[in-house]
Amino acid sequence: YNTNQYFEATSLCVTPDSALWVSTASGKLEKYDPVNNSFTGFDMFYHSGKTINKWIEKLYSTMTGSILVGTSIQGAKLFDTKNSTYNYHSKNIC
Repeated sequence: YNTNQYFEATSLCVTPDSALWVSTASGKLEKYDPVNNSFTGFDMFYHSGKTINKWIEKLYSTMTGSILVGTSIQGAKLFDTKNSTYNYHSKNIC
């Protein structure tokens, strides 16, 4: 099989608009497109400093349609699904 077509999933969630989102061990957030049976990836570490790993531990869909992304090294990131952008938050947001 072609390894570029597959990824190691670490968590998943469904947003209020019924979109399926999957996180990966390589630090991407993948949105499933049921029409084309494919995924579109968003790098959750693109604007971050270098890190020893990009593991995403957990995804949590908010009521506003954003996704709270919990990473193992860089704390939490808030991904805006409408603009495909993220904001970084310190490890002590709770």
